[in-house]
Amino acid sequence: MKSSREYWSSHVAAIMAQVGSTSAYARQHGISPTALYYWQRKLRLEAAPLAVVVAAPKPQGKFVAKGRTDAPGLLSRSGVPV
Repeated sequence: MKSSREYWSSHVAAIMAQVGSTSAYARQHGISPTALYYWQRKLRLEAAPLAVVVAAPKPQGKFVAKGRTDAPGLLSRSGVPV
């Protein structure tokens, strides 16, 4: 007797080999479309390589804040000196 994984794997492979929708395949074979979509996703995610998160390098140099200056005589949009 086939395991559940083997059962669904064979259906997912058959869908990939045919031209047509998953829903149509499910109807033709008397299978729940919801279950079939679930197994398609589950098997696809298991087959995909794991993502590796890499930290971005820290920027070199000084931080410069934009929109703010210490130059005398400048006014903000509301007319208040900055």
